[in-house]
Amino acid sequence: LEVRRTRKLLTVLSDDALLALPTMEEEVKMDSMRFVSLLGIMRVYSMDDYLLPMVIMRMMRISIHNGFCNDAPVAIAGYGLLTTVLGNTNDGFQYGSLALTVCGRSSSALFIPRTYLVVYSFLDHLRNPLLNGIEPLLKGYQAGVGNGNLEFATTCMAASAAIGFHCALPLKAYATDLRHICEQLKLLK
Repeated sequence: LEVRRTRKLLTVLSDDALLALPTMEEEVKMDSMRFVSLLGIMRVYSMDDYLLPMVIMRMMRISIHNGFCNDAPVAIAGYGLLTTVLGNTNDGFQYGSLALTVCGRSSSALFIPRTYLVVYSFLDHLRNPLLNGIEPLLKGYQAGVGNGNLEFATTCMAASAAIGFHCALPLKAYATDLRHICEQLKLLK
């Protein structure tokens, strides 16, 4: 039901129309997006396979009806991931690209780590070499360290290291990088 409702809204919106949505103005709506976004993060701890898709669909519908806020890129990237899981990799890549565009328009870097994590771990490699995700994921790490979002910063770093491992990059360089990152995280406590 959640998927059908969201797909119905998106079928009447072109990519340009989606990108042209206004900025969310109402504080209550922005708070509801933040709350629903936090529910998505809590999904990891709940082990509920249905909660995250419902959260993503709800975030997409809130954005479509009320405009974009800082959580919107995460919602769009998450929707791209869900469409890929449902078998439509072309739409998955497309929504990943749209999420990066919306993320680039935001005045806040707070959601860069989460957006980059979804796009460069799960969507970008559908059309681009997997190796291309390493640098953006490291930028996601740096953005997260810069804004205090260490949970997703370190996840971006781990995803970057995993991609490097899968692409058979030299392990010695990764050992040096990881040592530097661990020293940095110790300083941040």
